[in-house]
Amino acid sequence: MSGVANGAGANGSAGHGAIVVGGGHNGLVAAFYLAKAGMRPLVLERRDIVGGACVTEEFAPGFHASSGAYVLSMLRSAVRNDMRLDERGLTVDAAGPSLHLFDDGEHLMVHEDPEELAAEVGRFSAHDAAQIGPFEDNLARVAELIMPFIDLAPPDLASKKPSDLLRAARFGIQGAKHRGEVDDALWTFATSARQYLDEWFEDDHIKAAFGWHAINDSLAGPSTSGTAYVLLHDHAGEDPSAGVRAWGFVRGGIGRVTELMAE
Repeated sequence: MSGVANGAGANGSAGHGAIVVGGGHNGLVAAFYLAKAGMRPLVLERRDIVGGACVTEEFAPGFHASSGAYVLSMLRSAVRNDMRLDERGLTVDAAGPSLHLFDDGEHLMVHEDPEELAAEVGRFSAHDAAQIGPFEDNLARVAELIMPFIDLAPPDLASKKPSDLLRAARFGIQGAKHRGEVDDALWTFATSARQYLDEWFEDDHIKAAFGWHAINDSLAGPSTSGTAYVLLHDHAGEDPSAGVRAWGFVRGGIGRVTELMAE
């Protein structure tokens, strides 16, 4: 295995405060924050390159392609800023609208601009077109409740340590500030993308186009419990104003992201 860490050498884990198995983007980010906290992490990767699914590889002499993940989405701003990815050369071009084709001959262009999207949806259903704004506003409100928790370790409710008591208090304050969204958040965690979208839209073309975002990176189907959360995660993972459609193409391929992370 290849070591990717300052101080990694022939002695393996000797002198290292943490070992990260796998040099994908998650492993590299974990190692970065462990190092920032003062530890000496050792990242172990079996391949000759790091990146996991986020790699750019030569498939023919002189020709390269993103062989796993192909678009950048949900890279949290905190990670992007802390690792100074943009400052050090990450350039991302917006992917633009996505075109959905259906077996009945219809098509739907899912625009990033809500007004353009509503106009496109209006070809299928005036009701659904009117729902676009409230649908995205609701996701944004739930995201405001959920997102701060991503940076907090869950508190030990049995602990009397000041740090755990403080974390528990922060969870409670955040929930109190957004008490109106707590039920919506719990329902989103538990329900399926199909059931969630059925609450908002009536046309199957619209639900299929939006529901694809909840299952395209998984083995789950749209009726699988918990898939509605992916819609929320898509919305919350980046700029909430971009809705569930924000993604972009990395110049140089997706492997450029993990190259910069490894550096």
